[in-house]
Amino acid sequence: RCDCVNASHTVAVTEEMTASSETDSGRFLEAGAVRSFWVRTRAENLAEAMPWIRRELERAGNAVIESNSILEFLAPDVYLSVVDPAVEDFKDSARRFLERADAVLVQEGASCAELRLREGTAVLAMRPPVYVTREVVEFVRGRLG
Repeated sequence: RCDCVNASHTVAVTEEMTASSETDSGRFLEAGAVRSFWVRTRAENLAEAMPWIRRELERAGNAVIESNSILEFLAPDVYLSVVDPAVEDFKDSARRFLERADAVLVQEGASCAELRLREGTAVLAMRPPVYVTREVVEFVRGRLG
C-alpha cells in the first residue's frame, strides 16, 4: 500500500512485500519480521504519520523502528543507537537523541570517548558483517525482561 507524497499528502507509507537485501524494509523481512513498512515524511511532518504508526504498533506484539526522530513521539522499551565515531557527518537526529540511548553499538575496537553518552549507557561492539552479536541480543533481552 502506498499513500504517495504529493501536493495534498505529506506522508507516504509503503508495505514491503519482498524479503530482500535490496532495501532496509526488505532486510527486516529477510531477518524474520512478519510485516515491514517504509514511512516517508519530512522531519517537520512526522507528527502527521503518528496516528497511523500508533495504530500499527497497537496491532503488533513487538516492533523494531529504525528512526531517531520518532523519539520525539514515543518512548521505546529499548533504544539502541548505531554509531561510527570516525564519520564526521553524524546525523543531527542521532546526535540529538544519543543521550537517551540505552546502548550504543560501535565497531569493535573503535573508541566512542568523544561521544557525549549518559552515564550508564552500555557500549556494545559490532563485528561487521554481524551487527547483532550475542552480547546485543542478551542486552535487549535483559532490558525487555
